[in-house]
Amino acid sequence: MKEAASASALIVLLIFAVNPMHFWMPDSAHMMLLAALVGSFGALAVFILRERPRDEREEAHRAVAGHSAFLVGAGVLLVGVILQGLQGDADPWLGAALGAMVAVKVGAHLYADRYR
Repeated sequence: MKEAASASALIVLLIFAVNPMHFWMPDSAHMMLLAALVGSFGALAVFILRERPRDEREEAHRAVAGHSAFLVGAGVLLVGVILQGLQGDADPWLGAALGAMVAVKVGAHLYADRYR
């Protein structure tokens, strides 16, 4: 339940940080929101890193969740790169984020194959 609450808080803060309608956030409020966003992500990261499976079934569920999260995240970044590329210049942060995700995924697989 704590993970769901921290994930929900992170998503709400991300929506406010993106400011889709451009009608809120003076500079000081925006800075406080960015600090809250970092804190919320940190809380979610702690829950994810401390999570330990108790049996093979829970480990399989974690693997499915990890695969799903990676594919959705990479897909969203890829769509962002494609759409911005069609409009002109793609934001380099989108490509950097996608490249980092792929590099870490491959690196983690190589590490797991070698040392586990």
